[in-house]
Amino acid sequence: MSHLIKRQQATQATLDAYVGKALRFGVADCARVARFHLHKLGVPLPFLKGVRYRSAAGAEAALEALGFETLTQAVDATGFARIPPAAAWAGDLVALPAPPDGPFDIAIMIAIGNGRLFGLHGGRFVVLQPAAYAAAWRVPVNG
Repeated sequence: MSHLIKRQQATQATLDAYVGKALRFGVADCARVARFHLHKLGVPLPFLKGVRYRSAAGAEAALEALGFETLTQAVDATGFARIPPAAAWAGDLVALPAPPDGPFDIAIMIAIGNGRLFGLHGGRFVVLQPAAYAAAWRVPVNG
């Protein structure tokens, strides 16, 4: 199967599983959605195995316990290559600047094509067309 087809199928599976869902830390948040998506692409994230939290403060503590000061550092630790956000393919990870009053430096989103992203906005998981980007990473496809 072509890697582009696998990317499209994994991205659609992520949309099907999370679109419209409300933010629930540890269940439906940007890290959990990204982990689900990466699993669909055959990409393991062993450092997240067994990590549990149920609040923003708990997520911050879990991030710190993993040895990361920022969410950007955690994504960089995956070893995925950094790319310009405009070069993102469907299924790549794209980060938007997080709200300044929040605990994290970025919000992790999934590129879905035509410059659109899937991620958390206004407390729900939606498709959006952002105006500003923080970073992006090329996600490899395994299997």
